[in-house]
Amino acid sequence: MGQLRLLLLGTPQIQRNGTAVQVQTRKAVALLAYLAVTGDIHSRDSMAALLWPQFDQQRARTSLRNTLSLLKRVIGADWLTVDRQAVGLNWDRDVEVDVHQFRRLNAQTDTPDHVSALESAISLYRDDFLAGFTLPDSPAFDEWQFFETEHLRQELAQSLATIILRMEANGQSAQAIPYARRWVHVDSLHEPAHYHLMKLYAQTGQRAAALRQFDICQHTLIEMLGIAPGDEIVALHKQVQHQSSAPPQEPLKVATPGPEFAVHHAPVYATSFVGRQAEMAQLADHLTTSQYPLVTITGTGGIGKTRLALQVIRQLTAAFTDGIYYIDLAPLRSVHQLLPTIITALSLSLHGPDTPQAQLIRYLQHKKILLVLDNFEHLMNGVDMIVSLLQSAPDIHLLITSREVLNLHQEWVYPLHGLPVPDPSTTMPAAMFSSVQLFIQRARQLCPDFAPTVEEKDVVKICQLVEGMPLGIELAAAWIRLLPCHQIAQQIESNIDFLTSMQRDTDDRHRSLRAVFAHSWALLSPAEQQAFAQCSLFRGGATLAAVQAVTQAPLFTLYGLVNKSLLRLEENGRYTLHELMRQFASEKLSSSSELQPETMRRYCHYYAGWLQQQEPHLFDAQQEKTLNSIKQDIANVRQAWEIAGRTQDLDALKQSLHSLYCYHMVRSYYSTGQELFQQAADALAPYATTEEAQTILAKLLARQGEFTHMLGQANEAKLILQKSLAYAEPMQAFHEIALCGRLLGLIAYRQGLYQEAQAYLTQAIPLTQQLGEEHNHALLLLSLGAVEQALGHYGKAEANHTACLHLYQRLNYQWGIAHALRFLGKTAYHLQAFARAKSYYEESYHLCQTIQHEAGMALVLNDLGLLYLTQGQYDEAHEALQKALALSHTSQAESVRAETLKNLGALMIAWQELAQARGYLRQALQTAVSAQATPIMLAILLEMTQVASLPSETTQKTYAFIQQHPAADWTTHNKARQWQKNLPHPIALQPMDKVDEDKLFVMLIETYLT
Repeated sequence: MGQLRLLLLGTPQIQRNGTAVQVQTRKAVALLAYLAVTGDIHSRDSMAALLWPQFDQQRARTSLRNTLSLLKRVIGADWLTVDRQAVGLNWDRDVEVDVHQFRRLNAQTDTPDHVSALESAISLYRDDFLAGFTLPDSPAFDEWQFFETEHLRQELAQSLATIILRMEANGQSAQAIPYARRWVHVDSLHEPAHYHLMKLYAQTGQRAAALRQFDICQHTLIEMLGIAPGDEIVALHKQVQHQSSAPPQEPLKVATPGPEFAVHHAPVYATSFVGRQAEMAQLADHLTTSQYPLVTITGTGGIGKTRLALQVIRQLTAAFTDGIYYIDLAPLRSVHQLLPTIITALSLSLHGPDTPQAQLIRYLQHKKILLVLDNFEHLMNGVDMIVSLLQSAPDIHLLITSREVLNLHQEWVYPLHGLPVPDPSTTMPAAMFSSVQLFIQRARQLCPDFAPTVEEKDVVKICQLVEGMPLGIELAAAWIRLLPCHQIAQQIESNIDFLTSMQRDTDDRHRSLRAVFAHSWALLSPAEQQAFAQCSLFRGGATLAAVQAVTQAPLFTLYGLVNKSLLRLEENGRYTLHELMRQFASEKLSSSSELQPETMRRYCHYYAGWLQQQEPHLFDAQQEKTLNSIKQDIANVRQAWEIAGRTQDLDALKQSLHSLYCYHMVRSYYSTGQELFQQAADALAPYATTEEAQTILAKLLARQGEFTHMLGQANEAKLILQKSLAYAEPMQAFHEIALCGRLLGLIAYRQGLYQEAQAYLTQAIPLTQQLGEEHNHALLLLSLGAVEQALGHYGKAEANHTACLHLYQRLNYQWGIAHALRFLGKTAYHLQAFARAKSYYEESYHLCQTIQHEAGMALVLNDLGLLYLTQGQYDEAHEALQKALALSHTSQAESVRAETLKNLGALMIAWQELAQARGYLRQALQTAVSAQATPIMLAILLEMTQVASLPSETTQKTYAFIQQHPAADWTTHNKARQWQKNLPHPIALQPMDKVDEDKLFVMLIETYLT
């Protein structure tokens, strides 16, 4: 059957049946190492993204396929499990990986052969993981390799420390010295390693070596960390110096700890511990430093405080010579039980007249002990005893887990959050995240054949929903035998009670997330409970000003929620709730018929007022900063707007309206903008009986109509705008009348109804001048210039766009400047001033990019692509048009997408790629029809005559039809006329009425699409 052996501790080596195998490419070695160490099946897409992040998906998958073929040839196909979707090692074959052997041997802590197992493990560690191997073009792989290396080094250090202590206890000091030397080599900054090597030298009579080791330690710590050696090693140094006159062969009598440094009373879990390596390292460093006698791990219930504490302390047995004592305080019902519980845990016998606390302190005064007090949050009245212990017993350390901070001067607080969760922007495979690893492990305990690659996206969604909370992940995984992952995710989103365990051996406090949260709720004061419930309204966090305005809670109350791990202060200064706790708090708010309406009213008015404050800066030099500020609170803004509409809160709607509209328009969020304004208009319409309500309804409908138009739904937009006018005209709401006139003119322009467009726009211009609305006046100039451009009146177009540009420049409105520059570029293009056109386009694109206006970026890139195409710069044209196409999908601008596809089709014709040209032009025509963009449809039909295999009569008819159609812009009309002239026998269509014209148009579209 044969054997495959992978030696990854050190320079990677691959052996098959005892013979070294040479793998020629580094990517193949990396792939094999990753599959071997993770031990899992991975999707092809995740592996391709991991190893070839610089390629697009198709090219990366091709590279992966080639690499797999290479591996099959070198090691044999039987060692790999490969299908069209996933890849992994075939563990049914004899596969031996030194990393797994190393970890398996290290884990044999309870066997009689523990020392022998450790010796074997240490011998396997030839050098660091994949020593000398890197993938410079794969940052995600290098990051994974780095963390694996660090974890394995830590495991080696722990193995070395353990074997040294065991050998010391067995009187094998001389045999322990090589291991101690290696410990120092592995972690030269770890003072205990130097201490033990120095002590072993002294115990074996090598005083000079012991003194030299102290000098090495001192120099290293000062040089690298800027700190002096600690008290323990200094005391040992003095002891060695004091006995320096003794005969060399006489060993120094150094106190050696007992054979076991026990962690007393610690519970043993049947499940494995996952992740938290960085947290463990940081906590271990602090717990072994005299500067931090009290460390408190804080966090909400279920976040993993107890498991982390237990995992850390098992690594610290060498540092606490008098033992580590774990004490679970959860069962205690009174602070008066705290002292007896600690005394009992220490097996301390009380004698004499002194108080129990005095005897406890006397016992601890000269002990090097770590006390672990788990679940302290309900015993806050006992902090005085903690202070007494710290003051009277300087060598003890305390590790406390609590949902609430103790607020002591000597306390070092370690806030614990969820396990890392993949976010949409990551290129790292999901299986590299410890939250996903935990779900997979727990799911496989119940369903051994659970395949994460099949449901990877849903597993990630589950981890995201619980924000990496270990208890939430474990409770979710418990349902894997009954429900697929996507249904588990759906249940979590809608029902907090779903996360409940049915396992009989589950702690009652952790049987469900509701039980966990209810326990935290019970620990709050009434004022804290009210503020916590009110905070559930916030989405995506909130500023302190917002939290105070909505809750009207004093800072002291909010400080209490932060201390109790319910309200989180993030690095960006915002306050957030864990999403599942927010669900729980929201139920509490909903159950209060008095608190909820008033809280919602304050919430709604705070964000409406805040939006109104942003309004002056939406069109000045602070525009980008203001837009980003709104973006940070957009979830709250949208929810407040929805509440205002639902409750017909006219003041809040009026305050919010303009800033909300501008934000969604400038950011090209047309679909969301349409939805928000439609919801508010629909909610208000049945109650719009007053002049104020009807005026606001007119404003809502006008902006809904604009968003609808931007989505390419021209006919629907017309109806909405006409409805807005019906409300606006009786109220003499001239702003809305002008806005609707501009938009109706723009729709007419897009549909090729140029005379109608001119009429709407010229009627609206005096209104904006009368109102002094410079922004709307500039927009009208921009739109009117576009109409003149379509008619071929380039001088008038340039004059309007130049006036528009000057107006926007005076207002310092970046969005408007970008659009005016683009239209000036289009005019220059039509006048064949290509260098000037390119300069305008590039400046416009830079501004759109700065303000993140994706639709504007798509438009400019499309125009640039056409410019390059006209100049014969085909590669540049292709790059610009592909970028425009990608952005047009993002911004949902169908008319832009149709025009870009049309230009790509023209480019393919120039490249003689006629099949691709047909494909692009068909897509373009379908998109233009959907967008009801008649001028673009005509331009596409014209291009399609170059690649469609149709009778010459159809081509002739198409040219003639385009020339006489009023929606054909000047460029399309002229091109059709020129191309028809080149035909051998051109024909002219007879004048048609509107019905016949429409019928022919539909017939031509169907002909070219089929």
